[in-house]
Amino acid sequence: LNEVSKKFGDARRTKVLNIIDSEEEEEEEVPVMLRIVDNTISFTKKKLSGQIIETTNLDTLIGFSADGKMYKAKVKEIPEGKGIKFASLFKVSNIIKVYSLGEINQKPFLYFSTKLGYIKKSNVSDYNYGGRSGTKTLKLRPDDVVTDILLTDETKGIWYKILNGHSSSARKIV
Repeated sequence: LNEVSKKFGDARRTKVLNIIDSEEEEEEEVPVMLRIVDNTISFTKKKLSGQIIETTNLDTLIGFSADGKMYKAKVKEIPEGKGIKFASLFKVSNIIKVYSLGEINQKPFLYFSTKLGYIKKSNVSDYNYGGRSGTKTLKLRPDDVVTDILLTDETKGIWYKILNGHSSSARKIV
């Protein structure tokens, strides 16, 4: 080994410029409450009207679009003091439902309902949330769009209202 070291060894040519301190301060996790009204998401301190998401400042938001794709954005990208439109946050204009990754990990099923009346049940574990934004979550027919998405643990029944002309009926699917 000494022979090889003498024959092929030379002085180190790489200079270490920055040594990263392993005890570097990490951002503190703080609970936050988000309010969604009219495709705008903002921080709130009170549970007012609209969809309320209780999460943390380090969480990721998952937005589902009408064309069946999934997009993600960090909570810390939301500006303090004012709301931000879905189109600006997720870089796409047709987001119909938003959940936090924390919420999604607590409930195992997603139900997608479409304009043509199809309902798809998916396991949350089927989706890779660490992947890129714009991942296809379900395959749609060319003339169909997602109208609603429901996150559930199936402890209660799920009712969908089906409209046909002037009559309507409700059907329990769980």
